[in-house]
This record gives sequence, structure tokens and C-alpha cells, in this order.
Amino acid sequence: MKKPTSSLMKRFFYILVGVIVLFTVSIGLVVYMAINNVVKNTIAENNTLVADHIVSQLDVAKFEQFAQNPTENDLYVELQRELTRLVRSK
Repeated sequence: MKKPTSSLMKRFFYILVGVIVLFTVSIGLVVYMAINNVVKNTIAENNTLVADHIVSQLDVAKFEQFAQNPTENDLYVELQRELTRLVRSK
């Protein structure tokens, strides 16, 4: 015949293991979500800084002139080359 305390101890042990596993998974999920959020924000901030740097080097007057007549002319080709040069040199 089994001792009743042995069965109770097994039940307590399984419950304790289940709670530990649940807490571990929960903490892992929270850490994953936090790191994912930090990485997304860092990438967004970096992209904003790169875009600001590129915009600071552009000739706004030429882009305004192009915006008034957006056709593939010499100005378009010049602006395209300038943008390509700036993006590649970042």
C-alpha cells in the first residue's frame, strides 16, 4: 500500500515544475518582445538619421524645379545621379 504523503509530494512536485515552466516561458516571451521592440526602434531611428543626412546634402531648389515639371529630362537625370551617389556613399 502506498503512503498518502508520497502521492501528495508527487502532485506538489508536478505543480511546482509546471509553475516554474510557466514563469520561465512567460519571462522569455516578455524579454523577446522587449528586445524585438528595441531593435525595431533602433533601426527606425538609424534610418531617420540616414534620411536626414541625405536630405541635408540635397539641392532643394533643383527638386522644387523638378516638382513643377516632373518629366524625364536632364534635371531628372542629374537628380537621379545625385541621389544614387548620396545613397551609395552613406
